[in-house]
Parts: sequence; structure tokens; C-alpha cells
Amino acid sequence: MIDDHLSCMGEASYEKRLIAYFDVLGWKDKIERAASNPHRLAQLRLVTIALGVTKGAFEELGGQLSSFSDNVVISIPHDSQVIQDFLETLSRIQVALALWGFFIRGALTIGDVYHDTKSVFGPGLVRAYELESKIAIYPRLLLDPEVPELNAINFPVMPDRELRFLDPFYDGFLDTMRWQGDPAEFRQFLSEYGGRPESLPFDARMSSREILICVLHHLAAELRSLDDPKHRIKLEWLFDRIAPRVPINDRGRNYHPT
Repeated sequence: MIDDHLSCMGEASYEKRLIAYFDVLGWKDKIERAASNPHRLAQLRLVTIALGVTKGAFEELGGQLSSFSDNVVISIPHDSQVIQDFLETLSRIQVALALWGFFIRGALTIGDVYHDTKSVFGPGLVRAYELESKIAIYPRLLLDPEVPELNAINFPVMPDRELRFLDPFYDGFLDTMRWQGDPAEFRQFLSEYGGRPESLPFDARMSSREILICVLHHLAAELRSLDDPKHRIKLEWLFDRIAPRVPINDRGRNYHPT
């Protein structure tokens, strides 16, 4: 009887895929601070816009993107030839969200998962979630230490003892993000995904140093507003990684760029 019932549901199977799972640190606090303020709510919506801008790049690779609140799962079919592009695109998402004051924590792995437009599940996703929730700790995208293919990538990756994570906050990577065309084309590009170009906190052609200063300003503002010591430690980790890369007069939390 049970087998007959299951057979009526059709069939599904796992696929080996590159999987990224991440969420936004302090999302609950941001929701509470936003309350019903329409401007703050619009800022929260920027997370969705940033993902929409990059969704096409994943779909071209047969990828899927699923999100609920601040939880995001992105996967593409496993192909060793596209791992580098996958990591670089995720790094651009990380930088773009940081420029709007959102700092993400997550993990990347390769494993079995079922992912379509309506659902996502499987042991690969469970593994990514466990890495994000138990090991990543800080606002970073961690590479699964048990997947040699991921750990063979060197750009834009940094080591942390036995762990490795994406580190896009430096000149060599940020220079690849600069929009080379007409700024008006960039604003039109953003508008097509429901964004409001006039609200951009940065210029599409800003230098890597300007990007880092913008990110540090957001981090400093967030740190000044926090009471939770556990959350502070996580953001301080990122602040202390980025700050030495920018000339500043004061390397404390109330720093001022030169």
C-alpha cells in the first residue's frame, strides 16, 4: 500500500552539484531596527535585488537560486571547469551586499542535492548548512575542507589554519569588479531587476580603495550600534581583516579614512 502510494508521486533523483548556502549576519536585528520605516524596509529589499542581478549568471550554467528571508541556496551542476567562475560570482555577491551594509556567512561544498524552482533538499545542502552554522562563525564563505576540488582554487581564497574561505576584499579581486562601460548602462542594468539606481551607495566605477572604505564605514556603523558581544566579535573579525588594507588615521572602531 505504501509503495503504491509513493509510485503515484512520480520520481526524483539527486544530482551532483556545486552548492552554496549563506545567510545575512544580524538579519533579525536589522528587521527589528527597520520596524515599519519604509526607507529601512527598502534597504532590506536590496538583498533580493543583489541576488536578482546575479541570478542570470547562475541560470546560464544550469543553476538554481532559492531564498527565504535571508537564507539563500545557490547550486549549479558539478563541472570542474566552472568552479573558479562559481566562486568569483559568489565573491561579487559578497562584496555587493557588503557595500549595502549586509555581511554574509556561509559555506560551499560539492554534493548530492535536488534543486529546482520549487524545492531544494539533499545531503549536500545539509553539509553546507552544517559548515555555515557550526564552523564558518565569521562573515565569510567557507570552502568545504573535505572537498579537494574546492581547496585547489587559490583566487580569491585565503587560508585560516586548516580552513579556507573566499576573501574578495582586496585590490586584486576588487579591480575585476569595476564596470568598464558607460555608468548609465550600469544603472539601466540595475533598473531591469527592480532596483533604484539613484539609491546606489557607490559608483559603479569606484576604485578598490573606495570600495574598502565604504565597506569599513558600514562595519564601523554596525559595530557602534551593537550590544550583543557575540555579534560584535564576528564583525570585528572582518573589520580587522580589511582595515590594514586601507590607510587610516585611527584603526579603532571609530576610524577615519585618510
